[in-house]
Amino acid sequence: MKVKDTITIDRETNAASTGYGVYVVKLEGIALTDVSYTPATSGLVGAPGTKHFTFHAVKAGKAEVQFAKFRP
Repeated sequence: MKVKDTITIDRETNAASTGYGVYVVKLEGIALTDVSYTPATSGLVGAPGTKHFTFHAVKAGKAEVQFAKFRP
Protein backbone atom coordinates (compact mmCIF):
# COMPACT_ATOMS: atom_id res chain seq x y z
CA MET A 1 0.00 0.00 0.00
CA LYS A 2 1.02 3.57 -0.59
CA VAL A 3 0.30 6.46 1.76
CA LYS A 4 -3.36 7.52 1.39
CA ASP A 5 -4.34 4.16 -0.18
CA THR A 6 -7.41 2.40 1.21
CA ILE A 7 -7.93 -1.30 1.85
CA THR A 8 -10.94 -3.26 3.09
CA ILE A 9 -10.55 -6.51 5.01
CA ASP A 10 -13.59 -8.77 5.40
CA ARG A 11 -14.02 -11.07 8.41
CA GLU A 12 -16.78 -13.63 8.88
CA THR A 13 -18.73 -13.21 12.11
CA ASN A 14 -21.87 -14.61 13.66
CA ALA A 15 -22.07 -12.25 16.61
CA ALA A 16 -25.86 -12.06 16.31
CA SER A 17 -26.25 -15.75 17.16
CA THR A 18 -23.19 -16.55 19.32
CA GLY A 19 -22.32 -13.19 20.84
CA TYR A 20 -18.71 -13.45 19.63
CA GLY A 21 -17.75 -10.48 17.46
CA VAL A 22 -14.62 -9.59 15.49
CA TYR A 23 -12.78 -6.47 16.68
CA VAL A 24 -9.60 -4.59 15.82
CA VAL A 25 -7.27 -4.78 18.82
CA LYS A 26 -4.03 -3.38 17.39
CA LEU A 27 -3.23 -0.75 14.72
CA GLU A 28 0.18 0.54 13.64
CA GLY A 29 0.83 2.77 10.63
CA ILE A 30 -2.75 2.46 9.44
CA ALA A 31 -6.04 4.09 10.47
CA LEU A 32 -9.45 2.45 10.75
CA THR A 33 -11.87 4.62 8.78
CA ASP A 34 -15.06 2.55 8.53
CA VAL A 35 -16.70 -0.61 9.86
CA SER A 36 -19.81 -2.07 8.25
CA TYR A 37 -21.72 -5.35 8.40
CA THR A 38 -23.47 -7.42 5.72
CA PRO A 39 -25.87 -10.08 7.03
CA ALA A 40 -25.86 -13.62 5.64
CA THR A 41 -27.81 -14.10 2.41
CA SER A 42 -28.38 -17.85 2.84
CA GLY A 43 -31.53 -17.36 4.88
CA LEU A 44 -30.33 -19.90 7.46
CA VAL A 45 -30.91 -18.99 11.10
CA GLY A 46 -27.56 -18.35 12.81
CA ALA A 47 -25.62 -18.16 9.53
CA PRO A 48 -22.56 -15.89 9.75
CA GLY A 49 -22.48 -12.48 8.12
CA THR A 50 -19.48 -10.43 7.06
CA LYS A 51 -17.94 -7.49 8.90
CA HIS A 52 -16.01 -5.09 6.63
CA PHE A 53 -13.10 -3.09 8.07
CA THR A 54 -11.78 -0.23 5.91
CA PHE A 55 -8.29 1.12 6.59
CA HIS A 56 -6.32 4.10 5.30
CA ALA A 57 -2.50 4.09 5.10
CA VAL A 58 -1.23 7.07 7.10
CA LYS A 59 2.55 6.77 6.83
CA ALA A 60 5.24 5.02 4.83
CA GLY A 61 6.72 1.81 6.18
CA LYS A 62 5.30 -1.26 7.82
CA ALA A 63 1.64 -1.35 8.81
CA GLU A 64 0.11 -3.84 11.21
CA VAL A 65 -3.47 -4.68 12.12
CA GLN A 66 -4.57 -7.39 14.54
CA PHE A 67 -8.08 -8.77 14.98
CA ALA A 68 -9.57 -10.71 17.89
CA LYS A 69 -12.84 -12.55 18.35
CA PHE A 70 -14.52 -12.19 21.75
CA ARG A 71 -17.76 -11.34 23.51
CA PRO A 72 -17.94 -7.67 24.48
